[in-house]
Amino acid sequence: MRTSRGSSSTALFSTLLLALGLSACEGGRTRTPGTPPGSNQDAGITSDAGANADGGVPSGACTRNVDCNAGVCDRLLGRCVSCRTSDECATSESCEAGRCVAAAACQSDLECTPMGKVCDTQAGRCVACNSSADCGDKACLGHSCVDNPACQSSLDCAEIEMVCAPALPPAWPESFMGQGCAECGSANDCSAQEGCVGGFCTDICGERICGTVDGVECGSCGGQALCAADGMACVSALPAQFEAEAVYFDQGRALLWRDGRSSGGAHVWSIDLAGDGTTTSLYVGLGGLPYLDGVTVAGGRVFAALTDGSMLSGTAQGRLTPFTNVPGVGNSDSVWCQGLAGHSAYVVCDLVDYDETVTSGLYRFPVDGQAPSLIDTIVQASGIFVEGDEVIWSDFNGAQIGKSQLLTGQRTVLARTQGDLLGVAGGYVYLRNTNNELQRINIAGGSPEFVTDEPSNWRQVTVAEDRLFLVSRGESATIYEADLDGGNLRSILEIGGIGLPVDGSSVLGLRAIGADLFLVTRYGVAKISR
Repeated sequence: MRTSRGSSSTALFSTLLLALGLSACEGGRTRTPGTPPGSNQDAGITSDAGANADGGVPSGACTRNVDCNAGVCDRLLGRCVSCRTSDECATSESCEAGRCVAAAACQSDLECTPMGKVCDTQAGRCVACNSSADCGDKACLGHSCVDNPACQSSLDCAEIEMVCAPALPPAWPESFMGQGCAECGSANDCSAQEGCVGGFCTDICGERICGTVDGVECGSCGGQALCAADGMACVSALPAQFEAEAVYFDQGRALLWRDGRSSGGAHVWSIDLAGDGTTTSLYVGLGGLPYLDGVTVAGGRVFAALTDGSMLSGTAQGRLTPFTNVPGVGNSDSVWCQGLAGHSAYVVCDLVDYDETVTSGLYRFPVDGQAPSLIDTIVQASGIFVEGDEVIWSDFNGAQIGKSQLLTGQRTVLARTQGDLLGVAGGYVYLRNTNNELQRINIAGGSPEFVTDEPSNWRQVTVAEDRLFLVSRGESATIYEADLDGGNLRSILEIGGIGLPVDGSSVLGLRAIGADLFLVTRYGVAKISR
């Protein structure tokens, strides 16, 4: 595992959360993130209603949609069905006897009337009706003829669990005199997270877990958490304060640092992501030299490299103290580790000596303090990672990606290409090539392959053990996750730019811990619950 080299306040990060397009969640019930909308788990009820074992039409008695584990409730029948109208099916289907079936395609009624149907020209399918005129004395709702009766009072609709609602032509027959029995006249007649659409109670929240849609409360985040603009996540800020340039993740902890070259002094922070978000300063430079050029974890301890040739070490809960000096210190004025990678027993250092008093290359430093040893003569690697007992490296100047045995130094070239390493996972090495395109190479060797359909679209990429986290380019960037091959790309959260540096360049990395995702930026950490 390896960390790349680095290239403010609570109030600033609170403003950053607003820039993410988040709003406070008020009122309404709290839905557990990840619970399907309208499910019995979500509604807090139990029912034996659900899909048949053969995958056919849902079955079971019901009076409301929440009584059905699958499908919707047909109140006229008092049982769960796949659909009540054709508009609840795909645009290529129609609702027949409570289930969605393939519909004949059409452009004109002439193609449907031989089947006793008419053409829904907008969807290009044959359906039962376009208006009540196609249904005789029945109403046409959602391109289906329904048996909802006329009424003068909701008492007339009580036996079928409906209310007396406005019923206007052309959907309803003129003989109804403007009133007919329907599931709802407004969202007040429906269950939580449902709206009234065309007289039917419909789940309009979809996969949203918070916020409102057309006045319907889809759930609340609780506490001080904010609701993402799309309602797909609850986001809260951890009590972390820093201005960092790079991050390294170690299990449930984030190590952040600033090298000190551009602003302020070198600084290393440790943040307990899996716990209460406590931030600990591990190292604070005085400003100016020496700068910081790498942070990693090896043998359960934190290691940091300074440009004076010294290495520091300590726990993630305390201060870093001097560990050792690299070979050449005392004889050379310009020798230090320009990157670190961690192993259970060694710290791997990308050592460069500009005065050439010692051999530059990859060195292993035993974590117990014994003397270091040269692994390979790869110089100024553009990224190093340790995977098992191999050091994965990118020799940018030599235009090759390769690996070297940690103990023997045996070198294997994986591919002849240039690129900055991003990580190793699932048997592949991930890199960004000179065209800024995301690629991966089999760790056994082979040609680079592009990752995702738009390999150059990603400003920031985090390689996790089982997935990729990607941040798209642009002022209004979006955070995505994908399978390790780049497939199954799905959106997590949109980032809205409002004049603050919260586009993709502000994101340092993302870390999934349990069901939560932690977004680490230059200014703070956001916990995303989905």
